[in-house]
Amino acid sequence: MCGSRLPAAERGRPPAYCSRSCQAKAYRRRKRERAATPRLAAAPAEVPAASAAARRRREIAEAVWRIAAGRGLESASMREVAAEAGVSLRVVQYAFGSKRRLLVESLRLLHEENERRARDRLARLPEPRDPRAVLRGVLMTFLPVDEQRRTALRVFLAYYVRSLTDPELAAV
Repeated sequence: MCGSRLPAAERGRPPAYCSRSCQAKAYRRRKRERAATPRLAAAPAEVPAASAAARRRREIAEAVWRIAAGRGLESASMREVAAEAGVSLRVVQYAFGSKRRLLVESLRLLHEENERRARDRLARLPEPRDPRAVLRGVLMTFLPVDEQRRTALRVFLAYYVRSLTDPELAAV
């Protein structure tokens, strides 16, 4: 076990390790050091694998939404989504399997997010049984009055156009 790198050249490839084992140990050590550094957000130290995978899927879905809002769903290739999310193509493939599943799951997550927003808004209504108050609350939740809602509307429109020719998206 050497624990050190070979001397680095001034140009060319990055420094090489003496063995794959030494490289793997250095990688694990850097990973532990990153985990030990304090984060800006107050996240729990131990995140269960299921929630970490769900969070990663959510980040990838948000990348799909950004691409769909800016350039349309036709521009949302797996490679583009990976680049937008800041992950490798393999991570996107592992999380979703295919482009169709990626688009369908991203739409499902968008529906869940909008439903959560609507429920939060309706829970804060002073008169929850008044139909006018409910209608006003729903409209104020979805009308494009700020940038976030305008982006969400563009994403829904991109999905709507795609669903005209894709029955699986239309079902969602």
